[in-house]
Amino acid sequence: MEQSNWITKRQSLAVVFLNLWLGTVFAQVISDNESDALFRLPIHPELNRQEGAGFENKKTKSLKTPRDSDGRFVKDALLEYDATHKNIHPNSRSEKVALFFEIANPTLEPITITAIMPSCGCTAAKSPELPWTLNPGKADLLHLTVDLMGKSGVISKSVTVLSTAGRKSLSFKLHIPELTGREKKKSRSMAIRMSNIDKARRNRQVVFQGHCRSCHFDPSEGKEGEELFQSACGICHDTLNRASMVPDLEKKPEGIERNHAYWKEWIAIGKERTLMPGFHEDHGGPLNTQRIEKLAAFLVQKYRTNSH
Repeated sequence: MEQSNWITKRQSLAVVFLNLWLGTVFAQVISDNESDALFRLPIHPELNRQEGAGFENKKTKSLKTPRDSDGRFVKDALLEYDATHKNIHPNSRSEKVALFFEIANPTLEPITITAIMPSCGCTAAKSPELPWTLNPGKADLLHLTVDLMGKSGVISKSVTVLSTAGRKSLSFKLHIPELTGREKKKSRSMAIRMSNIDKARRNRQVVFQGHCRSCHFDPSEGKEGEELFQSACGICHDTLNRASMVPDLEKKPEGIERNHAYWKEWIAIGKERTLMPGFHEDHGGPLNTQRIEKLAAFLVQKYRTNSH
């Protein structure tokens, strides 16, 4: 009798396990063989409609700045700015001046800012952490701080913003009151500038040394192509306050073919009896051969159509 009861219990357990197995298989089939079907509990359709359940977190598909057929960054025509040029009037005794540009996204898709490049080392940019995504209909501020130590007169600065919408150049002009006689004695601005020019005339490579390094060496780190041009070349050649002794690259020299070899030589070793330094690392510059090759290729494309 006890043996019969034991057999009956075994049969009951077998039926229970069989039902559990069939239920699992059935659930797997109706879930289209999804990998998590064995662990998914049924949810009532109404429970999926709670606040936030239907929100789609849109992410930008690509964080690259678009380029045209010639490989140059396209101009940003999507983001809106409160201004593209500003005039700032700081106090003559101010050591620093702060300003901002408001950036808005009026489109229906997110736009991501990938790089912010001031024209020189005395201008510092502060923004939300990069990559900085502006969602549709949203706006935020790009803060800039400029070191005014030893500066006076009218000084032009610029900042380049790269985003998934393209490239945008912003500029501002600082109107710094002339210093009084006592302030001029304390100021080293003109003396330092003339001293730097004199040093560069005697040794072109000095721009990569000392305090000049922060403007002419450090900003080139990790950049290539157009970004490298803006940080390494544009600071002198493509700026609103280009010095008179610095060549305008938009003007093509007569009788000279500006091909890849031409640009490569100018970048790598510079030019004797000028202020143009050699950017190759063998001469103390910030660039290796590979980056110089890419920069030369970019310049060929840029000035092949722009030169006149």
